[in-house]
Amino acid sequence: MSDSPFEMRFDPRTIKHLGVRMYSTLPPAIAEIIANSYDADASQVTVTLREEDNRPAEITVSDNGDGLTRDEINEKFLMIGRNRRDDEGDEPSQKYGRKRIGKKGLGKLALFGLAKTIKITTRRDGKRNVFVLDWDDLNSAKGVYKPAATEVDQPTVEPNGTAVSLMGLKRKSPFDAEGLADSLSRLFIFDDTFDLVIEASNGDRMAIDNNRRYRTLNIEFKWDISETQFVPQESPYFGKLTGELMTAETPITPASGLRGITLFSRQKLVNAPEFFSSSTSSHFYQYLTGWISVDFIDDLDDDVISTNRQSLDWEHPEMAKLRPFLAGIVSQVNVDWRRKRKEKKKEELKEATGIDTVAWINTMPDDVKDSTNQIIESL
Repeated sequence: MSDSPFEMRFDPRTIKHLGVRMYSTLPPAIAEIIANSYDADASQVTVTLREEDNRPAEITVSDNGDGLTRDEINEKFLMIGRNRRDDEGDEPSQKYGRKRIGKKGLGKLALFGLAKTIKITTRRDGKRNVFVLDWDDLNSAKGVYKPAATEVDQPTVEPNGTAVSLMGLKRKSPFDAEGLADSLSRLFIFDDTFDLVIEASNGDRMAIDNNRRYRTLNIEFKWDISETQFVPQESPYFGKLTGELMTAETPITPASGLRGITLFSRQKLVNAPEFFSSSTSSHFYQYLTGWISVDFIDDLDDDVISTNRQSLDWEHPEMAKLRPFLAGIVSQVNVDWRRKRKEKKKEELKEATGIDTVAWINTMPDDVKDSTNQIIESL
């Protein structure tokens, strides 16, 4: 259909600065589409990777969410920089009671960093609309762009939902489906209302959940940071922080992207793994990983989340208070980790030798206890 009813208005510089340059890798850009599916109350999302002659040909992200009407395509999807929360309020979604992730209205532009052509198929209340965004046409437009529409309000018996297909991919190397699954598992917190699956070119299907995030690590100890020892009732953060900190049995490689604590808000990463302290020379930090949900930051009047959602504005007064508090939690875990490891080593030594070293040392004269303890701890 040549007479398209759809229209996108924008400053052409926005497309270049926030589109192609927003993300340089596949996972965060795909995560933007997944976040839209989450906000649309989808319970199932499938990322399909298609190759031709061992080269990437197409990526499709499909969901069973609410879908969009013809008017909503213009008023919501094609409006660049639209703040959904300002326009619609920030109430929980109707079906699953989710607080919306999307806020800036810029995520769709990130897709042009991956592909030249983006096809959107969306179904709502028995009507299907299909339109195509083309990079060359969009880049040459003068502030108003009318994407080609191939279907407008066509009757359909298909259930509500949306599929976003990326074609004319810039990527030349074959897809790494396992790597993509691992990366996406680090960008979201999943619950039992949201299933995410990657379908590789060979037909293999990989379900992504919270367990996948740390599957390569041998976790030794865990801490629930919502416990009052970490967030006491008198703390301003009581009831506002949840999460789990963990230590591995062996040092975590920096290349894994898991060393440090990841912050999430509304189920999506907002701050890449770190330790919130300038003093990280202790070997403890080589073993530490985990996540903390800081959902309350999305309720602040100011937007403290960076556009690419990799860091928070730690100069903001509220974030400047949060940072040392998080560092304090990590410090408490450090102390408890050393205690737990010491106790574990004593138990292992007892099992290996059949000797209760604590009881044995207590039978010794006071002047030899300390030196014996040092020898045992070194063992």
